[in-house]
Amino acid sequence: MVLFYIKLATPNKQSQVRETAMTQYNEQMMIFKDIFGKKVEVDFYGGEVTSDAGLLFLRETESDLGIINRVADVLRDRRHPSYVKHEIVQLLTQRVFQIASGYEDANDSNDLRDDPIIKIACDKLPISDSSLASQPTMCRFENAYSRTDLYRIAQAFLDAFVDSYDKGPNTRFIVTDLKNTQRRFIYRTIYCGRGEMELMIKEHKNHLASDRTSCSSFEANQFRLFLHSIAYVLLHTFRRLHLKNTEFANAQFNTIRLKLLKIGGRVRQLKTKVKINLPSSFPLKEDLLKIWVSCSSAGYT
Repeated sequence: MVLFYIKLATPNKQSQVRETAMTQYNEQMMIFKDIFGKKVEVDFYGGEVTSDAGLLFLRETESDLGIINRVADVLRDRRHPSYVKHEIVQLLTQRVFQIASGYEDANDSNDLRDDPIIKIACDKLPISDSSLASQPTMCRFENAYSRTDLYRIAQAFLDAFVDSYDKGPNTRFIVTDLKNTQRRFIYRTIYCGRGEMELMIKEHKNHLASDRTSCSSFEANQFRLFLHSIAYVLLHTFRRLHLKNTEFANAQFNTIRLKLLKIGGRVRQLKTKVKINLPSSFPLKEDLLKIWVSCSSAGYT
């Protein structure tokens, strides 16, 4: 099932052309093969619908993890305050959540800036609040930082890593030619550990498309790699903490995205609450409830 969400752009010369095309899409009726004599018609009048309702669980995870806020705190905002529409933390959140849900290009921001769930992830009301950042804004954001800023981001990652342990990790690197001593330790801890590391690199590169370093400068590409790394930390923490009692405890990121993040949902903004309706036929209701309970017990909700 494919769900579409479309909102027309505000008018200017460029957006008027786009609005005309979008209006044509909205007015287009698609006819499919009849079923028992009944017509099957498809249009784009479904209202405020998202295909990424599962991102709400990542939002709950980030509220406790705080990796996005930690990185945002070390970034200097050199923009003139009178021209700022999107705060640094909001730009980071928008970009990271897009990457986590499979939209790795900044160009995707144009199509997702009104997605109600991504707006909620950025602490904006899904219907009444203004749109998120567009591709030009995101491009300027990715090209705004120096090597000093990148060093500060790396420090923030290190601090987050150390804070993830109850006790500071005692890491040692061992080079040995021993053949018979501590075979179990050498195999399970060193050899298997190396294999696990390679799987993590695979998820980082293949499932989050972190090799999309197509910017013209080294600094912008390194910053983009950090964005993908934030998405990795977020998804890894989500899996480690909240999927451990489900069939997805050892699932790869692409499976988690397909099964748990890519959920169609209807979003309504009411006077006192935001209500999101998931499909009645969704096959993983029990798992979603387990995940929600895990998030609730962690003190998120």
